[in-house]
Amino acid sequence: MLYQLAHLVGCRLVGKEEGLGSIADAYLDRADWVVRYFLLEAEGSGSRLVPVGLIGTLDVEKRTLSSALSAAAVKRSPPVEPSEPITRKKERELDSHFQIPDYWKGRGMWGGAMYPTDMIHGKKKAGAEREADAGSQGERRAAEARDQGESAQLLKYTELRGLRVRARDGAAGVVEDFVCDGDTWQLAYAVLHLRASNKKVLLSFRWKGRPDLENSLIDVFLTKDVIEASPEFDPTEPLTPAFIARLNDYYERTTGTHRARDLSDVL
Repeated sequence: MLYQLAHLVGCRLVGKEEGLGSIADAYLDRADWVVRYFLLEAEGSGSRLVPVGLIGTLDVEKRTLSSALSAAAVKRSPPVEPSEPITRKKERELDSHFQIPDYWKGRGMWGGAMYPTDMIHGKKKAGAEREADAGSQGERRAAEARDQGESAQLLKYTELRGLRVRARDGAAGVVEDFVCDGDTWQLAYAVLHLRASNKKVLLSFRWKGRPDLENSLIDVFLTKDVIEASPEFDPTEPLTPAFIARLNDYYERTTGTHRARDLSDVL
């Protein structure tokens, strides 16, 4: 399932027995461009972080997200100050409180697992596959360095909106939103507003270059004409397999590349 982050921010998080608060923001890992946490304005408790692996399903009509967490568990979790960066120390405190593994330990996007729920429930590769995933000594040292580092390299979703996109031949538009994979929570597309035509399109993250966050800029490996001619996207309509098929077909015809995403992602 693919989710627009704009549809998640503002939702109420509903726990075991009661409402837990409202989703105010999301924190993305700039290394993998994956959502790690939601910022929750907890009822009577202030700001708290909720790991995405503890988030359940979205009810679009009710504007709610489900969770197995209790209000007491959220209230006892480490408080955060939204204006301050999230440190690795804070992440360790969160993992200790919620009794979940550290996602940065391992070669995968979620430790040794593919999905955050698998990481939390200990569903890892076994035997020889696990030994192979242990990697070289250099990789293990790099993992240890990530563990000891103070900066968690997390960015706020609301601060990434408004990034200017520069195509190979000049300015293309502005990022209005992101679409993520609801299983891995990795970003799949940026919703791009083309100001010249007042059109909105989906731009696959496979085309992005290295972002220049200091200048609110991200380069893409496409021309303005290719982006402009891509299928128009309506953020108010559900993201369907038919639309993804059109998008994939367009980029395969115009750039000669394979499909940007699998249809199974939105089924």
